[in-house]
Amino acid sequence: GVLPPYKCKLTGIYDRISISHASAIADAAPDSVTWIAPKVADKITAISQSKAGLIICDYDLQIPDELCKEKGFIQVENPKLVFSLLVNRFFSDTPSPQIHPSANIHPEAKIDPDVYIGPFSHIGKSVIGSGTIIWGQCFIYDNVEIGKNCEVHAGCIIGAPGSGYAKNEKGEWIKFPHIGKT
Repeated sequence: GVLPPYKCKLTGIYDRISISHASAIADAAPDSVTWIAPKVADKITAISQSKAGLIICDYDLQIPDELCKEKGFIQVENPKLVFSLLVNRFFSDTPSPQIHPSANIHPEAKIDPDVYIGPFSHIGKSVIGSGTIIWGQCFIYDNVEIGKNCEVHAGCIIGAPGSGYAKNEKGEWIKFPHIGKT
């Protein structure tokens, strides 16, 4: 199961094409899979002008027979979602689980074995769930819990004290302590 069960219609020459990458519709090649948004005004013209071999489009689109002889079509109710699922499954560069040697990990951090932690990241006394990717140069403070299958992009800081303030009776700003979880 690559995809959850969706209402889907396969048309055209979908069974006779070879796909090696995903592309935007305007940049596609014959070995590309692409998608077209349901809100595009003239979808047939956009599809005709695209060189893509496989196009994910909306379920109710009436595709002319001549296009069905040159391209494959996956017709679904939510083309953007299905395209996203396919690209994430077959064409994404998901790193293998590992902790980069330059990462600084607190000895009491609880990190699932199926996690990627990139170079020069700092992980405090935290919990990181299975399938999570933490790219390079991230700083995760103590007491942070990151769930399963999350992605933290390079340079992120999570768990730092907030920048909230409260005024006292003299009108002076006092730093507000950010404690607890949201």
